[in-house]
Amino acid sequence: MLQVIIALAVICFLVFPSQTPIGKVQITESDCWNKNGNVQRLACNQIIASNLLHGRPIEKNDLAIILSNRGTGYAEYGQFEKVIADYTKAVQLNPEGSHFFFNRANTFRDLGKFDLAIEDYNKAIQTNPRHSAAYSNRGLTFQQNGQREKAIRDYFKALEIDPSLKQAKENLISLGIKGKREV
Repeated sequence: MLQVIIALAVICFLVFPSQTPIGKVQITESDCWNKNGNVQRLACNQIIASNLLHGRPIEKNDLAIILSNRGTGYAEYGQFEKVIADYTKAVQLNPEGSHFFFNRANTFRDLGKFDLAIEDYNKAIQTNPRHSAAYSNRGLTFQQNGQREKAIRDYFKALEIDPSLKQAKENLISLGIKGKREV
């Protein structure tokens, strides 16, 4: 009898995720987008396990977003292998999504894997040539890797696309460049 009750509870958890409390927290589909950390991971896991989003089967592009969101949740707990795995699946599902390459590149950069980060920033820029943050973050990766000229070039390109991009401005100042293009 206990096994039947447990099985029914698991089924309810998978079929009716918005009705399933975790501790004192009520997990809903929207938590996969609107929360951080553990709640975000749990909500994304519920959607993936049920294979339903808003009561319909999950489409490929939606699954890519869900995996990317779950990866962000893993990042908050330092589970970087899972982060990379989820971002990689997202890239495979939607290779035109520049933000998936961008997210994975940021993780590679944070792990000190500069060559892999630069490859992914390049792909993000190829899929969206106006992705100013990808230029700026690739510039930061070049800077961290001792490639000053390339970093400066990317910061200026980022500012050409988005003149209000604070990080690019601050990074140029940190390199001793305060005004017009000096490369």
